[in-house]
Amino acid sequence: MVLVAKRDVTHAVYSCNFQTKSAYLDFVSLGEFQELEKFYSLKNLPSMLGSSSFKEYIKEKFVSFTNRVEIPESKALAPDVDKVISLVCERFSITKQEILYSRRGAENLERDIAVYLVRRLCCKTLPNVGAEFGITNYSTVSSVVQRVKRRIEKNRTLLKELRIIEEKANKSQKRT
Repeated sequence: MVLVAKRDVTHAVYSCNFQTKSAYLDFVSLGEFQELEKFYSLKNLPSMLGSSSFKEYIKEKFVSFTNRVEIPESKALAPDVDKVISLVCERFSITKQEILYSRRGAENLERDIAVYLVRRLCCKTLPNVGAEFGITNYSTVSSVVQRVKRRIEKNRTLLKELRIIEEKANKSQKRT
């Protein structure tokens, strides 16, 4: 009786469209709750339960919640580092090696932009961003991020370029 009541409540919550309702009814009609038993027997529960298509639907629907402090698991919605780097390379017509190559004292705006976007979009810590770009000191990553922020304030064209890359990163994340 309790299971039926919970099922009806869940069904009412997700009955906003026919596909979702149908998928739910198919799941319940199987009568096999092994996946649920396995899920609840875990010590560290995954953030989402369901098929890969359902998980992708949730990622697409809630991509705007990426990196919310109130929602620790929102980091799962973030695009991956390689995707952001490839988008920067594509936008500025350069290679990944040029992004990853660093010379002391020489400006590499594209690299700085990639570092900034990886920090902003991928929800990575300063040391993790540094590791992706071969930067050993996290304060260097912080300096790069601040430098790009200052440039954005002065250069609206750069801001538009960053928004284009961010939009593509979010769109590509919706498809994956």
